Amino acid sequence: MPAITFVGHAGVAVRAGAFRLLADPRLATSGAFLGAWHQYPRNDHLDPGALADAGWVALSHEHLDHFDPWFIERLSARTRILIPRYPGPAFRERTARAAGSRQVIEIAAWEKFALDNRGSWPTVIPELSPMCHDAAFLIVADGRSVLHCNDARLTAAPELAVPLAGPPLYRDPDVHNDHLVGLLKHANAPARRAVEAYETGRDESERIIVVPGGRTYDIPRYCPHAVSA
Repeated sequence: MPAITFVGHAGVAVRAGAFRLLADPRLATSGAFLGAWHQYPRNDHLDPGALADAGWVALSHEHLDHFDPWFIERLSARTRILIPRYPGPAFRERTARAAGSRQVIEIAAWEKFALDNRGSWPTVIPELSPMCHDAAFLIVADGRSVLHCNDARLTAAPELAVPLAGPPLYRDPDVHNDHLVGLLKHANAPARRAVEAYETGRDESERIIVVPGGRTYDIPRYCPHAVSA
């Protein structure tokens, strides 16, 4: 049976018979988003060096409380990094820069990517909102299933039933983010069309470079869980 360990914030470690996988590990102590967001509860008691030897790392999206360049740069040279295949190149390019010579592998939605020769695999379940590039990971390890939702709001629809052993499992959309936008998009057709036209027509690769005190910060202009900068 695989062992599942919480490693702080949205981070999860999956240890199976033939591999170890980390999902959204965040170990840097400097804080994300210009030092404004820190892990709670604290995870600075963990040994980043021991975790960095994982064979696989799955990264869900580019928000800096899930995507930790400091830790990615310290991964073992043999670690392979799995990311969802999104329509735009921004996340792939940003991951490649942090990964250096490490292999970065994009997984298409619902593709079963083999992790070993024992039938273990992850797949990507994308959030359907055009507002977000986010996805959950369903990880099957040694015959057991782990659904790592991170920030992804999965639609409660039959076509998104998670294929676990036993009855289908659904996850209702989260309600703690984007209350107003969610109302507009799902309750009023003209407003929904207007919002989606704006969201799908913007340039999501646009970034803002801030250089305070000699340090450079590369910030996405659009944050789907907040507002446009």
